[in-house]
Amino acid sequence: MMDWRVLGEEEGLPSLPGEEEPRAGRVLARLWPWLLLLLVLGLVLGAAVVWQARQREARLHADLAAIVEEEARAQAFGVPEQASTLADPLAPESWQQRYELLFREERTPLRPEIAEMEFEEESALLTVTWPEARTPITERRAYRLVDGAWRRAPLPLPAWEPTAEQSTDHFLLRADEQDLEALTGDPALRLNLERLRGRVVTYWPHTWKDFFLTVTAQPQELSGPVYFADAQKLFVNSPPLALADPASPLPWKAQYRLAVTTAVVEWLTTPEWLRQPFTESNDGLEALLPEQEQGLRNWVALWRILQQAEARQWALDGEQRIALRNGWREELGGIWPEPFAGPLPLDPDTADPEARRRWLAVSLLVERQIQIEGIHVPGRLTTVLLDYPARNDFQVGQFFGVLIGGSADNVEQLSRDYILTPEPLP
Repeated sequence: MMDWRVLGEEEGLPSLPGEEEPRAGRVLARLWPWLLLLLVLGLVLGAAVVWQARQREARLHADLAAIVEEEARAQAFGVPEQASTLADPLAPESWQQRYELLFREERTPLRPEIAEMEFEEESALLTVTWPEARTPITERRAYRLVDGAWRRAPLPLPAWEPTAEQSTDHFLLRADEQDLEALTGDPALRLNLERLRGRVVTYWPHTWKDFFLTVTAQPQELSGPVYFADAQKLFVNSPPLALADPASPLPWKAQYRLAVTTAVVEWLTTPEWLRQPFTESNDGLEALLPEQEQGLRNWVALWRILQQAEARQWALDGEQRIALRNGWREELGGIWPEPFAGPLPLDPDTADPEARRRWLAVSLLVERQIQIEGIHVPGRLTTVLLDYPARNDFQVGQFFGVLIGGSADNVEQLSRDYILTPEPLP
């Protein structure tokens, strides 16, 4: 007799072989909509986080761009009172003093822009560029959030040690390995100090032939290529850290090389009675040469122009010298500057506009004479200056009149086109 068994609703009929659905598949089928929903939610949340991060970065960029522009505007118009409101109050005093100096002189109002940004908590590292600059220039800066506002802060520089040096017969160059390699190996920065000394000793009548000068390349933020000199040592900046002029027609490496070369030429060729004021500052010169000593001031100013001309012949190539002269001509704006109508400034960067125009014109007159006679001109002209009988009554116009074989009145006739007309680049 057969046994019958009644199946419950949940048991169902038995499946044929191969027809049974895996239990995991059934679970996955039930979970799939939820997994898809979670994935969509994750994507939405991720997009929201990215959007918020970008919004935050955009706000930070806007805040920092505003402070960068405010700095540039205050520096362009020479407003030192604003330096303390823009600087980190916790920065070292020496750093704050150097920062304030950036606001002491009016500058060409070029607008900087932020090229790169890095953030870490309440600090920011920026790479700043000047789109209107004649040549590409970048500057690394640090800012710190102080009471909800961004302030300029010192760069986090590593501790410096002179880990490398190069010694020659008359010079010792000390630096870290990276800067020493740049100053001796990069053609755009290479100083060649011994060769420079050999040239100066050959052409200049008054040089310090028996000396030994130590040149130390030590990083110092907010300083130019050269920031200290005395009777035995010269401190120059690390090339990437040295401030460059974005309004200059010269690339930043050429600006650096010219500044250091000028400092070495001045060190080699400055007469004994001027050496101490030269190594301290222009304030020392101002104290030594009061305004009533106008003849002597003109004598010293022309001596410095000749030193700078010597440095340009060594530090710059032909195309760079043309670019620099054309930059001077652009400043003159096609108007004859009357180079002998007043005193020459000791420092053209701090002079009033008319005095600076006279300095530009006399510098171009020296450049013209170099092109006519050759590279020995600066040294030869200092020989004439040293032999000048009455330095207290020195007249720049009379000096150049004798130089061209006429009078001061002939200078404009002979030199007007050269001084005012831009040269074509090769």
